Amino acid sequence: MPKHFAEVARSKNTKTADKAGQGMHKMTTIATVIIPLQELDAMRDRIIQLEKRLEDEVYQPLEVTMARVKGVGCLAAWIAYKNINNVELASRTGFTKQYIGTLSKMESLNDLKYSTIITLARGLGIKPAALLDDSDEVK
Repeated sequence: MPKHFAEVARSKNTKTADKAGQGMHKMTTIATVIIPLQELDAMRDRIIQLEKRLEDEVYQPLEVTMARVKGVGCLAAWIAYKNINNVELASRTGFTKQYIGTLSKMESLNDLKYSTIITLARGLGIKPAALLDDSDEVK
């Protein structure tokens, strides 16, 4: 095979048992393809790009989304989802429990400084963007 081509085999693991009942793994080749190395490198680069994009995505649990639909403030929804109270979040962030209580009642956090949002997100163990609505603008 020329040097600028790669052989890519897709395999499937199957498990069989011998007479003693011991599990033995057998590798079965399903398909083999020969493609140019340049195409293989391009595919690998694309996979890396997609994996990086997934790392940057912000996912919101269904429970948080449902609470938001019912009109619960973003911070309050996350506090409930994380099963903590204002006192616990206050100790994690250094804010007072009264301040956390005030923030929890807010529908949107767009009037907060970004440093406050970062601190709250760290206290909750989430990405800062998870505390913002798409329409929110941070000061």
